[in-house]
Amino acid sequence: MPIKIVYRLKQVKFFRFLICAIRMPFVFIHLRGHIAKSGALSVDAKGNYVPWLTYPFIDFIENLDLSDCSVFEFGSGSSTFWWSERVKNVVSVEMDSSWFDFIYSRRPSNVEIALCQNGGEYPHAINATVNNFDIIVVDGAERYKSATCAIQKLSEEGVIILDNCDWYPNAATMLRSNGFVQLDFYGFSPNNSFPSITSLFYKNNTLLKKRKYEMNPVIGGNTIPGGVLDDC
Repeated sequence: MPIKIVYRLKQVKFFRFLICAIRMPFVFIHLRGHIAKSGALSVDAKGNYVPWLTYPFIDFIENLDLSDCSVFEFGSGSSTFWWSERVKNVVSVEMDSSWFDFIYSRRPSNVEIALCQNGGEYPHAINATVNNFDIIVVDGAERYKSATCAIQKLSEEGVIILDNCDWYPNAATMLRSNGFVQLDFYGFSPNNSFPSITSLFYKNNTLLKKRKYEMNPVIGGNTIPGGVLDDC
């Protein structure tokens, strides 16, 4: 390969690296609000509550109409407030008493939260509820056992969300062996310096079809009015 071409390729590689080095912190910190917090709770760049779930999952779920859904959370936090703004009602169980007090005192009107400090009883806290749930989030303690208990309390069209699925392969295998389809969302999550996986498990995809069909631009990108020339 001619020396001039090799030099040119190295230039292109350097400038691409330089652009990425400048743009990535701008997108994550300025546009995403990656490290932003309101007190002890994570928020985005606009000050809105944001869960510790991967950004690809957040972007996906925010484009669904979940206004008639009920949510159960194993583990409370910023996600509790985030879900409360998007669904009909939220029920959470928390193991840490001081964190429970913090969330409980600030809970919205459509949120119920219970304290269960016993690790053996914690996964079964969901069984104390009367109704089944459309969305069950496994993001607290005892995740394998919590995921197991979640199966029995899931509505016919419901989904289970297992965060940090890459840390809990046995829980994921258990759900798949019970007939669930696993859909993975790889990426970074707020306030974390490492990528992870938030996985969604479903048998019936009806809930996933409730798209708003609002083609919002991705963070740091733009929507092209009318699409590109070959989008037809």
